[in-house]
Amino acid sequence: RSQTWLSQSSFHSNTQTLALDVSHATAVLVNRGSSANDLHTVCAVLLGDAEAANASLPAPDGQLSRLLAKSYSYLGSAANECYRAGTSNQARSWALSLLRQAQASYAEATARLAVVLGH
Repeated sequence: RSQTWLSQSSFHSNTQTLALDVSHATAVLVNRGSSANDLHTVCAVLLGDAEAANASLPAPDGQLSRLLAKSYSYLGSAANECYRAGTSNQARSWALSLLRQAQASYAEATARLAVVLGH
């Protein structure tokens, strides 16, 4: 069941896509010279990809589903904060904090996935 979900949900592809999105959003957020349009572009992409990944839930394991949902929720919040941040250092810092929380939760989810798959 887990292997089927893994394939049907495009989990590995989504993981790679989200990692790139987080990397791009982080780079734009830390670059104080980036414009609101730069933020809008990368953060809108991040939000769309996080929502697409979230649509693959539930996973066949409840704990895995909760961890992934938590991570995707952080990504969505980070994307929205990033989109609104503009030139505000405080808002940019908050968006970066949410991205870090999403990454930590995603790491927990991938560890749980390894347990579910018996690795």
